Amino acid sequence: NFNLFPFQIACALYPKATNRQSPSGNITIETATTFRSTSITFKLGTFEESTADGRTVTTTAVLSGNKLIKTQVGEPTTIETREFLNNGTRMMLIHTMPSNPDIKSVRGYVKT
Repeated sequence: NFNLFPFQIACALYPKATNRQSPSGNITIETATTFRSTSITFKLGTFEESTADGRTVTTTAVLSGNKLIKTQVGEPTTIETREFLNNGTRMMLIHTMPSNPDIKSVRGYVKT
């Protein structure tokens, strides 16, 4: 039930990512490419989410040091970690699957 096609396309694209937090605590993550753009706004804690690959999941978002970690419970369960480095000028986006630790996606971003 896991659609691999969007991931194959995503590997060939160079997305622009925007991450921001409002004074009220809302976190907005926007990702834009020529293929597809997505945006989500949420507060830390647990909420329902529709993922870019079409899954409906129950997400728990937490801050841990310089990391924003979203655990997305569904089929399959995935963990999406955004690690902010060099005073926010670099970000590493890491996707993992707890059920298969050998499956991992890592993408680096540089602030322009």
